[in-house]
Amino acid sequence: MTAALIRLVHVAARELGLDEDTRRGLQLAATGKESLKDMTVPELESVIRALKAKGFRPSAGKAPRRGLAPRGDLRFCHALW
Repeated sequence: MTAALIRLVHVAARELGLDEDTRRGLQLAATGKESLKDMTVPELESVIRALKAKGFRPSAGKAPRRGLAPRGDLRFCHALW
């Protein structure tokens, strides 16, 4: 879980256009720690809340799956695969 939160912080910083020094300053202001690896899950969540306050909006998640193939023989091949 912590690795996913760390990735989310890096994505948010990239989308907001924050450089490393600015991101670390925000982390220091939010938690009192500069390093993401030293933070606990609640501290990482508070950094994400601070990034959301600056305008970060996380995406909905994974792309939707494709529907079934239009032809029966292709659906059969997909089922075998």
